[in-house]
Amino acid sequence: MKSSVLYALLGLTQAGPTNDHGQYHVHNPKDGVRDYKTGGPLNIHIVPHSHDDVGWLKTVDGYFFGGERDIQWTNVHVEIDGVIDALLNDPKRTFSEVEMKFFKMWWDLQTDQKKDKVRELVKSGQLELINGGWSMHDEACPIYDDMINNMMIGHDFIVKEFGVKPRIGWQIDPFGHSNTNTRIFAEMGFDALFFARIDYQDRNKRNNDKELEWVWMPSEMGPETNLLTHVLYNHYSSPNGMPFDVLDPGMTNIVDDPESSEFNVDKFSEDLINQLIERSEHYLTDEILTLFGDDFRYMNALQNYNSMDKLIKYVNENYADQFNLFYSTPSKYVDALATYDVEWPTKYDDMFPYSDGPDAYWTGYFSSRANDKEYVRKASSNFHASSQLFSSKIMDRFAS
Repeated sequence: MKSSVLYALLGLTQAGPTNDHGQYHVHNPKDGVRDYKTGGPLNIHIVPHSHDDVGWLKTVDGYFFGGERDIQWTNVHVEIDGVIDALLNDPKRTFSEVEMKFFKMWWDLQTDQKKDKVRELVKSGQLELINGGWSMHDEACPIYDDMINNMMIGHDFIVKEFGVKPRIGWQIDPFGHSNTNTRIFAEMGFDALFFARIDYQDRNKRNNDKELEWVWMPSEMGPETNLLTHVLYNHYSSPNGMPFDVLDPGMTNIVDDPESSEFNVDKFSEDLINQLIERSEHYLTDEILTLFGDDFRYMNALQNYNSMDKLIKYVNENYADQFNLFYSTPSKYVDALATYDVEWPTKYDDMFPYSDGPDAYWTGYFSSRANDKEYVRKASSNFHASSQLFSSKIMDRFAS
């Protein structure tokens, strides 16, 4: 069934992509790599985020409400509470929220007044809802119907509550990536796809060739299925040595009071600058994406933002000729890239299998837990059969 019909049946508007996928310029690999840096300050897009698995070592409720701390210390409810308060306290701050299962659990506990404030955060761009699926689905084992349904349930919630559709695909933790998923995301209207896990040999080559960003062309259907793709530089973690979260080993705070014996913002800034210089050598433009976050981070959001605030302020005041640091989101980063007339490299096929080192292929999950997979596939078959019957009845009603 065509995606436009599926969206109509759910009462959604299938908005077209904000950027025309056909606008991407691609280059012939034989021509070599051209650099598009201007020689001016690098624009450092600071993107706070948290990757919250919808079930991993604990149940979904265990992660959300903070139970079973002996297994893993997490509390997504407290995390989202703190992030929203931090954004409301300072309009310059941003955050990228991903897993809609957790966000809806939090949303259902809020007052109407709080919901209105969050809607304003989304409208202003401070809070960006990216990917927008119920969870961040795997790209190897599910069939495409289940991928679409996972995304549509989350997008249904977002459209109904906020009146927007996500622009960004954010698949930072799946163990490999398929061109099928890329095509689905492009046809959903996403402007770009970001992920972290890529085969170590492929990563090394792309690092050297400045091809960590490319236009993925997953099918022969034309530019409407092309998608700008970005590989995150430092997994999906904060820059090395920036332990600002309560879950970070060696957690510390930035101190910018020069009269204090704990003054340390200068050392942290120098460390960050060295990392940014090295990172910039592997991308084509003056725009550099830098994440601050990791798994289940921001349970003490104010602590994180206080340190990031001071770091941004100090670097901008002391290294303005080299760097311009600011809070951003993936969409703002993509919009900044659109101001460059870049000839992007291209890719066509899958990115399987994933290996993070020699003889370290993450392929066991293709066939493990066979009983669970059988149960999921049978349930999926029943669900989609009933959905098609329902859709048929609705279409008959429209035709009569």
